[in-house]
Amino acid sequence: NLIDLKALPKDYKVQLIPEEVEGGGMFAPFHDWLDQEMTRDGFYRPYDRDRGGVSPERWHLSYYPLASTYDGKLTESLVLEAWKDQEIALGNVLKKNLTEIFAKFVKNVSPAPVNTD
Repeated sequence: NLIDLKALPKDYKVQLIPEEVEGGGMFAPFHDWLDQEMTRDGFYRPYDRDRGGVSPERWHLSYYPLASTYDGKLTESLVLEAWKDQEIALGNVLKKNLTEIFAKFVKNVSPAPVNTD
């Protein structure tokens, strides 16, 4: 999660909300600059827009060379194995809906842009 510490007012608690990073928000100029610079270095915004899962998160950047090595390694079966023998609130509901949850919140991200430089 990226913010501009120089733009952070004293005693302000960062909330990671759109109002901080868009329009007249205190971190908007930094993110506007990032929009121009990040793709040439392999960065992109996985939650750049609402795809019906995770809301847009302008503060959230991924580094494609690293992210691509992990893409596809988190699977439903791996999640189920990690949950084995764990007491999880609404665990049965989560397990029953895991395929939909996975598609909507794990796999539903922006593809990394192609660098045109």
